[in-house]
Amino acid sequence: MSDQTSVETCRWAKPTVRAPFPYWLEGEDKAWTCFRDEQPRPLDDPSVCHGCPRWEPHRVHVSELPGR
Repeated sequence: MSDQTSVETCRWAKPTVRAPFPYWLEGEDKAWTCFRDEQPRPLDDPSVCHGCPRWEPHRVHVSELPGR
């Protein structure tokens, strides 16, 4: 069974290259950014998401479902 509380499954984590300027500039060094706080926070180590008390699962929007 895979870990459910990872950076890939967190509602607040997004690939850094999708972050607003200037945060996306760090995408080469920091692959993930946390958007939970007021300011996006590029993650030095994405394993911090495991065990984060503010971790929440992704919420899928109906427009993202297949066939929509």
